[in-house]
Amino acid sequence: MLPIKKDTFIKGLPHGIPAVEEDSLWGDSIALRPKDHKRWLAHFISMEYAMARLLAGWIPGCGSLEWKLQLPRLMWEHMQRARRLRDRFDELSATSAAITPAGPVAAFFEGIAKSDHGPSFVTALLGQVVPALSRAYGTYISRCDEIFDAPTLYILRINQPEVDRAAAWAGQFLAANPLPAADPALSESYARYVREYLSTLGGLTPDDFETPSTAPVNPVKVPAGPNPAKRSQDPHMKLVAGFPSTKEGNPTKFSLREIVYHNATEWQVIDPMCEIFYGLSGMPMDFFVDFSRHIWDECRHSMMGFRRLSELGYSIGDFNWSHGTDRLTVFEDYFAGLTLVGEACSFTRKKGSIPLFLKAGDAKSAMLPEVDCADEQLHVTYGHKWVTKIYECVKGKSDSREEIARTQRRGFFKSMLASGDQGEAHQMLAQLDEKTREDLVNSFSGFCGTIEFKMDMTVY
Repeated sequence: MLPIKKDTFIKGLPHGIPAVEEDSLWGDSIALRPKDHKRWLAHFISMEYAMARLLAGWIPGCGSLEWKLQLPRLMWEHMQRARRLRDRFDELSATSAAITPAGPVAAFFEGIAKSDHGPSFVTALLGQVVPALSRAYGTYISRCDEIFDAPTLYILRINQPEVDRAAAWAGQFLAANPLPAADPALSESYARYVREYLSTLGGLTPDDFETPSTAPVNPVKVPAGPNPAKRSQDPHMKLVAGFPSTKEGNPTKFSLREIVYHNATEWQVIDPMCEIFYGLSGMPMDFFVDFSRHIWDECRHSMMGFRRLSELGYSIGDFNWSHGTDRLTVFEDYFAGLTLVGEACSFTRKKGSIPLFLKAGDAKSAMLPEVDCADEQLHVTYGHKWVTKIYECVKGKSDSREEIARTQRRGFFKSMLASGDQGEAHQMLAQLDEKTREDLVNSFSGFCGTIEFKMDMTVY
């Protein structure tokens, strides 16, 4: 075999030219080079994530059920656009793009995050920042070459129209579902501040942020968020601690139709899940892509339930609704409890209701658990995928998924016994000795059977 020679037979082929010298040879390039695209793509990835995160931080501060149900879809769309951009970035780079903004971009989002009121922030974000994002995408598209940059243009031409649709939808949604500001004058001052900040920057492209400018002063001295200590809730809903155990609080109690009510109650997890999305740092981008979908799914499940309850002749005011008002503080345990206990234990009840609804001639209600179970299977998969990584990230612990699940079951029993609830499950647990309770902790089916709702599916 002939030895491989370092030299070639090509005359004049340069070797070892420093990157700086090569960059200087380009001068003012006629097109964006791959290294330029990496800068632009990374910039848009960080902006999409920042908008999703701030939206999550402010949703708990919006006292409207409709806002809580509808806005998380925009979080998911932000993360889908970020995912597409990341895929293209990865094709051009051996290293991953950071999702957290830095420098002037971080300063911009940190500045506008401090608002007087949840609705003030959301209105400014959707009415001013999102349209500016679309214009920035338009600038990026105009800088691209149809042949050189065809793979990038394919993604940008999906993202920009999606942003435009979101902005158009938001205008209609906010007009149809107004939330009055706590201080109208301060809210208007905050809106002017965001408008002035965008005007000072000149746009939201990476070049705009690299141009020196002086940020305006935020008029909000005592911001109400993001991630407020107390969640704002819809005044039309009767909130209680725990699920109602009587027909006075739940007219569908002790009937098959309680499954429909259970779907409607899934709105209660939106605020704490948004608090996790906003507050959890150090996790990879794919977690936030998955988790934004998880949050949006819970919104959809709740909307399915509310719609069907209305079709069955009920109104929101007929029911009590379980929800906590305090901000979540322990992210990892809530995520583990939701995916490895709450959702994992729900399949028997939900799947079992489907043929019963069909036999009762109620295919509309049967569709709720049919769709719900498909989504919940995905969510349990998310739990299996991410729970150990979250514990490592937050607690520095390397517990196995099964050990985390057992800890959550054990904690659930402890909380139930300490709650003072005199329901059937509480009374049964109180009669068991510690060893028997621990046996249930170690048995997934035994545990789920113990905490299951008391229902009568023989009654439609």
